[in-house]
Amino acid sequence: MVYSREVEATDADLAREIAAAAPGEAREAEGELYRRLAPRVRLYGLRHLRDEQAAADLMQQVLLMTIESLRAGRVRDPEKLASFVLGAARGARGPGRGGSRNRTWSGCGGAWRSWPRGSGASW
Repeated sequence: MVYSREVEATDADLAREIAAAAPGEAREAEGELYRRLAPRVRLYGLRHLRDEQAAADLMQQVLLMTIESLRAGRVRDPEKLASFVLGAARGARGPGRGGSRNRTWSGCGGAWRSWPRGSGASW
């Protein structure tokens, strides 16, 4: 499937396409999902880890795990992909890294709350 600006698939649509395809066969969907989520995960990492390289590492780790989980069918509800990614980012950050683990998405400058509607974000 080719993604155009005219008819934009939601994050959940992309997640379902990746899950339904053989591993590596949904490259366009994987690339589009990566392009959408990478800046958000990086910003989360910067906010909580306060280190550019650590945020870049977190972004790579979380997005790789997300795509691998989609390929393996381990994401139960594609409509809640944003929550899945948040949990992965929190878990990958590790305990005691970058401040309180009780921070919410609103604590990172509102970037996660400001996802465009239709992107699969549920809040």
